[in-house]
Amino acid sequence: MPTYIALLRAVNVGGTGKLPMTELKAMGEQAGFANVRTFIASGNLVFESAQTEKPVTAALASRLAVYAGKPVGVLVRTGGGNGRGAGGESFC
Repeated sequence: MPTYIALLRAVNVGGTGKLPMTELKAMGEQAGFANVRTFIASGNLVFESAQTEKPVTAALASRLAVYAGKPVGVLVRTGGGNGRGAGGESFC
């Protein structure tokens, strides 16, 4: 099952657009994702899913919109098989 990272736009762990990491993790679990975890209290989510990027993005975006009361930008990418970001840092 592929590992994904979801990068959220305009979501903060405090202040305007606040989204507690526990809530974000719960959204991922409710969407049926496996091994869901947040990444360094950044507002980003790492998880596994048998689905492709498009349905994964839609499932998370719809839950975030309900929570925030407005659309939240979501960018979902796979780990490229090695679980490393563009700078070589691990996100898993």
